[in-house]
Amino acid sequence: MTDDHSDDKRAKADLLRRLSSADAGPAWVEFLEHYASLIMSVASQFEYEQDRINDCFLYACEQLNDNGFRRLLKFDTTGKASFHTWLGSVVFNLCVDWHRREYGRATLLPAISALPAFDQAVYRMVIEQGMDKEACFQSLRADFPDLTRELLAKAVARVYSLLTPRQRWQIVVRNRGRKRARSSSNQENLERLPDPAMGPDREAQKRQDLETLQAAMSHLPADQRLLLRLRFQEGLTLKKIAQLKYHGDVNGTWRHIQAAMEALFRNFGRASAAKKRKN
Repeated sequence: MTDDHSDDKRAKADLLRRLSSADAGPAWVEFLEHYASLIMSVASQFEYEQDRINDCFLYACEQLNDNGFRRLLKFDTTGKASFHTWLGSVVFNLCVDWHRREYGRATLLPAISALPAFDQAVYRMVIEQGMDKEACFQSLRADFPDLTRELLAKAVARVYSLLTPRQRWQIVVRNRGRKRARSSSNQENLERLPDPAMGPDREAQKRQDLETLQAAMSHLPADQRLLLRLRFQEGLTLKKIAQLKYHGDVNGTWRHIQAAMEALFRNFGRASAAKKRKN
């Protein structure tokens, strides 16, 4: 376990070193391939409409890319903090900035504005954003390394104690709306799942096809894998991908995606043929 952890830290340090080099493009592609889903997950805490989630995602990526990746290069590779947790905290703050830019800086209630910075952060995450305590704990731990779940629970209790019954009711109503939006999104995903009544042969064939597709993806260059992931897994529009990777050239972006799809289909065909010969 220790060796695996050391190897992981060395890999992160090497990635950050390459981001600071003159030819940082391949390292940025590798970074997005590994962490795009994390950035998208954090962005999803702020919005529930896919277009606005994509806008928030794009803003966070642009800021991470800004000024020679200065934010990413602040990570202390010799410290104890997990890069994944640290990055989640950085992205969360970027998403807060995006949300303020879009909607204006939210005015804190007078009682909340008098609290310490930690309690105000808890208020924004748990009350304003509707995060659960565990997600809040993971996000805050990078900035408050001595934080425990017990301290967080006490901070949440302090914040709630300062709210009036009317304010608490408004929070409950708002968070119910968020949960319904999440539930609706999850239902759409469930509707895309295979019919549980399909026969075992067909189920086995679909599993086999999925394994073959994953193998075909693994043989694509990193840049093509990233394009397909952004377009078809993360659901970004061509315009958003063009802004992120190709300086706004939508037509060029589509040509790159088409080329990636053609390469994927060729790999899939070869992998399928090889599997049939083996069987």
